[in-house]
Amino acid sequence: MYHFIKFNNIWYLKVETKQDIMDHYNIILKREYEAGIKDRLESSHIWKDHYGSGEDYIYVEHPTTPWAKAIEQYMSIWNLPWVIAAHKLETEMINGRIQLFDRGCIQYFSDGLTSFSPKDNIKYDDECWKDTLEYPEPDYYTDKDIRYIQWKDGSHWYAKIGKYDVVDENGNQKWDKYNDAINAAYSFLKQLNKSKVC
Repeated sequence: MYHFIKFNNIWYLKVETKQDIMDHYNIILKREYEAGIKDRLESSHIWKDHYGSGEDYIYVEHPTTPWAKAIEQYMSIWNLPWVIAAHKLETEMINGRIQLFDRGCIQYFSDGLTSFSPKDNIKYDDECWKDTLEYPEPDYYTDKDIRYIQWKDGSHWYAKIGKYDVVDENGNQKWDKYNDAINAAYSFLKQLNKSKVC
């Protein structure tokens, strides 16, 4: 059984056993890792040198997934190649969670990469137990759940609502103008809440 708690309209897994950590790793974190790897592969382009050196270069656009963004930061801190940085960060993440559990720390895991371990028990709005590691959905999303993202030196805008990447009716996930991202996010928000009611 998995123990979920909700506060600030977000559901978290409250870790009760070491198996909870491993299940979250195998189901949730691996999903995030795969999305990050796909993001890296799809954002990598070969740039042909037309100025005589004869060498081609790999150009990588700004990552859009949380895992790919984490790897980029880790690469810059430790000056590591992408694959090695990804493996090192993944290992440190899972080992760190197990060590916290072994020390008796309470941990909460999001339906993504985020985890936290408060010093004291937190007061939460709701809780439930489930047989499967499937996070309950919030009752609804509001404009406060919308996050707009633009990377440093980037020109595009992205948006997320909760765990969802905002996609417009044409399948776009990035926009040149902030106002276009706002319009897409509000339209997506309406559809998202409508689908939850129906």
